[in-house]
Amino acid sequence: MHAKCEENMKRIAVLCLSHKQDLAQQLITHLDSQLNDIDIFINYSAVSISEGYNKLANIVSHEILVFMHHDTLVHFPIIKLCHYFEALPNVGVLGFAGTTKLTDGCFWWYGGKLYGQVIVNKNETLKYHETEMTCESPISTLHYQPIESVDSLCMTVRSNVFRQVGGYSDYGNDSWLFSDSDFCLKVQEAGYQNYVIREPVEHPGGDISNIKLWDKTKQEFLKRWGHILKERQGERFKCYT
Repeated sequence: MHAKCEENMKRIAVLCLSHKQDLAQQLITHLDSQLNDIDIFINYSAVSISEGYNKLANIVSHEILVFMHHDTLVHFPIIKLCHYFEALPNVGVLGFAGTTKLTDGCFWWYGGKLYGQVIVNKNETLKYHETEMTCESPISTLHYQPIESVDSLCMTVRSNVFRQVGGYSDYGNDSWLFSDSDFCLKVQEAGYQNYVIREPVEHPGGDISNIKLWDKTKQEFLKRWGHILKERQGERFKCYT
């Protein structure tokens, strides 16, 4: 594990899983100007989302945890995420893209109405109803949208909420699928509201290459959450592939 932190503990910890040193260093460099406000912890040996993120979360004592893909670049100042938690007392998960309602497709991009603005590359930006994101918090410059599931490219949560719901669920080694949907449903079930904010995020995305693992993990997800998804009709929307 790699940690970049200072003696005085800060409120926010950025937690990242990475098997690629160059992408991890890119993330550290990108956030370098914010290191007075945040600490960065990177796990280079995680075998799954749950094992990697839960291990990192258990070694930090920060108030707010930011779970971030190693190839995600957030241009919005991370410290300002604290303002949302202060302005929205029932906030569970904050993110940059998500869906208002999961369907039997199980992933957020297969869901109902999508919100967010994801910069895939310099020539392509995926925009999901971001112009309709008009809810204003008590801090007038902050705009957000209540949703059900947040894309795991960047998920922010209070550490006490993370521990209350038991962290990320275990879907087996090497499984990186459906973890964001599962976690958001657990947080919502605990009585919190999930949100995405109206700020762009840069993330290249990728294809689903292991179909067998996809199918296996999806069936496990449906065993856990099928009771709330069974009456919803799945509809595929434009995704990263």
